[in-house]
Amino acid sequence: MIRKLKDRKKIVTRQVYPDSKYDSELIQKFIRYTMQHGKLQLATRLVYEFLAKIASKYPQFGVKTLFEDQIIGNLLFEYETRKKIFGGSGYHVPQLTEKRRQTIVAMKIFINAARKNQRANKIDIVSSLTIEADNILKGFGCISLKTVSETKKRVAANKALERKSYKKRI
Repeated sequence: MIRKLKDRKKIVTRQVYPDSKYDSELIQKFIRYTMQHGKLQLATRLVYEFLAKIASKYPQFGVKTLFEDQIIGNLLFEYETRKKIFGGSGYHVPQLTEKRRQTIVAMKIFINAARKNQRANKIDIVSSLTIEADNILKGFGCISLKTVSETKKRVAANKALERKSYKKRI
């Protein structure tokens, strides 16, 4: 897929192939985001271990739907704020987020929250991912849902800046 930015060279995004076990592009992307220091096999093993743990806790869902719709789907948000400068002052202007960016940000929020939880409680990453996913599915007490709600509050607070007069200046 080729995207074109204004007056710049074309950016070629590489095609993501689905993972071998669940045949899902989103799980493959999640494996890539989880990977550290180029250790793909370790990241793959950890993610599959996490998915098996969370699937055993919630057997009513399939693994693919549990991950894509329930966990990552709860972390998606339609708007995000971007900093714009008007008349020497900086404002956070709400802008629509494209679907591709929504999933990328949701996965990064989820992984960062799990890593933060891992460092705080001195547990392994699989347990940390499982705890965070479990809290997302229950709907309370997790870092990633708190981050998403803070973003939604920031967007709601700055909704007035979304007027057409500001959009023309951007």
